[in-house]
Amino acid sequence: MIQAWLLVPLAASICHGAPPASLRFTQILFRHGDRSPTGNFPSNPYGEDAWPNGFSQLTQLGMRQARDLGKYLRTRYDGFLNSTYVADQVYVRSSDTDRTLMSAEAVLAGLYPPQGFQQWDPNISWQPIPVHTKAPEDDIEMTLEDVDCQYYDRLYNEALLSEDAQKVYRDNEEMIKYVTEKAGYDAPLLTNVWDTFGPLYCMKQHPELGFIFPDWLTPEVYSWLDVQHNEYYHFHTLTQTMRTLQSDCTQHEST
Repeated sequence: MIQAWLLVPLAASICHGAPPASLRFTQILFRHGDRSPTGNFPSNPYGEDAWPNGFSQLTQLGMRQARDLGKYLRTRYDGFLNSTYVADQVYVRSSDTDRTLMSAEAVLAGLYPPQGFQQWDPNISWQPIPVHTKAPEDDIEMTLEDVDCQYYDRLYNEALLSEDAQKVYRDNEEMIKYVTEKAGYDAPLLTNVWDTFGPLYCMKQHPELGFIFPDWLTPEVYSWLDVQHNEYYHFHTLTQTMRTLQSDCTQHEST
């Protein structure tokens, strides 16, 4: 379960220094754009083949979101950033997943469209800019995914058994049982509720793919799932120690 969440802290960072006025250094952390689901719930008839590039991939919507972020950063830092790409002024770092690497590239496409001598092909308003990464098992700076952290795993399992988790279950027991049964799970677990929302959310972002939603997914049930999914993040950072372990990923890289 931790890996599903840590698919999400997955970010790329841009660092540069070109010193006008008082601004001398900027570090920007951002997440990937819209993606296809990272998994599925048992009763969902739409599997991986329902998505153009399968599960866990950046969508065209996500590509546009990342490009637009790059355009925003160009406007926000214009005058501080050089108008053209200069290799020793920019360093881009991404976690090693398709959607984060592609997001970093799309941000750079919006941030540094080729100008003048950098226009190497008149038919393409794009230029290659390096994006650096590490193998997932070695990457403790950008994400804990695929990094063996048994201590964090133990803390997370304890969080799922905590009084906080028990209260969420007691307060929502009837709905949890209803949704997990409809989703095809054998057990009415909070984690199964969270795993049900993810694919449904992704499907709702893409009406062009023609998904038909089950009758049990009323607007009220979907809103309830949306609220419950926020607990997913809450229980991954329930204690100060868990928050420290998560934040150390980016702190380590920025120091």
